Amino acid sequence: MSATLYDAIGGHAPQLRRLQAAQAADRLPHALLLSGPPSVGKRMSAIALAQSLLCHNPLMRANDCAVACGVCAGCRKVAADTHPDFRRVEKQEGRTQILVEQVRDLIHDIALSPLEGGGASPWWMTLRR
Repeated sequence: MSATLYDAIGGHAPQLRRLQAAQAADRLPHALLLSGPPSVGKRMSAIALAQSLLCHNPLMRANDCAVACGVCAGCRKVAADTHPDFRRVEKQEGRTQILVEQVRDLIHDIALSPLEGGGASPWWMTLRR
């Protein structure tokens, strides 16, 4: 089986298996909080989950969990941050926090129907102290 982005994330196997099982059972929570020190895989985990939700050709694992193929148009768009159904909100350069207007835009976008991703419209917000 080919390697996936999930395979590249080290040290979080139990958490990733739980996410994959929830996705396979169609029981993902409406929100996830990925926290921890810098450089432990939070961003990679968020991208891997978004890709698995928006992948056009998911790979099935032995545990009936689908993982992103990493090569289809949906996966490539998520990786390039150009997928119309994947939104990322981060502090603007020179700012110390996310602006209210950014959150309002996100709320507006979430209310819209997905363009390519079926029922999925994943997004992430980076919050740091």
